[in-house]
Amino acid sequence: MWRTQALNPDFWLRLAVAALTIVGIWTVCEPDQVFGRFTNWVEHKLPKWVCKPLFICPPCMSSVHGTWVWFALGGDALYWPLFVICLCGAMRLISENLLK
Repeated sequence: MWRTQALNPDFWLRLAVAALTIVGIWTVCEPDQVFGRFTNWVEHKLPKWVCKPLFICPPCMSSVHGTWVWFALGGDALYWPLFVICLCGAMRLISENLLK
């Protein structure tokens, strides 16, 4: 059953949308970007473990932003854990190879 969902084209489309969303959010939250000052303020008010999945760490952002993208695009709760794990791996590869 997991195998058929992982081969579903909608799964990969959702993965691409979520990855691009995370890269976009991460980019606009960099210090010299449009939300840079706001995110700097938030970082000083909230603990790091809260900030990392919101806008600091692209693989960590998979848990928060991947969840809302998955369900907003009609994903099934049964396959949500698989999606978040795959998205985290994709964001790790993207952040280590493309975002530096």
